[in-house]
Amino acid sequence: MKLTKGVGSCKKVDLELLAICPESRNSGIGTAVLNQVASEVPAGWVLYVHCTKYARAMQHILKRRHLKRNVKFGVPYLEEYQIDGAALGLN
Repeated sequence: MKLTKGVGSCKKVDLELLAICPESRNSGIGTAVLNQVASEVPAGWVLYVHCTKYARAMQHILKRRHLKRNVKFGVPYLEEYQIDGAALGLN
C-alpha cells in the first residue's frame, strides 16, 4: 500500500497500490484498510484512490463507500475514484 498525504495548501490523501494476498481476499481486509484511511481524512480534504481497471473487488468497495469514478482520468488501465472527507461521514 502507498498512502500519500498533502502538505501545506494541498488538501488531499492518495491511496495507491493497495494489494491483498489472494489467500486473504474476501476477508474484509481491503474494506478495513479503506475505512481506516477514510477515518483520517479531514473535512475539506479529498480522498483519491487509484486502482487498476481489473480490480473489480476494490471498485465494488469504493462504489459502496460512495467514491465517484473520475471518468476524465487519463492513465491507461488505471482508474481514479474520489470523495470529499466530509462526505465520508466518519469525522
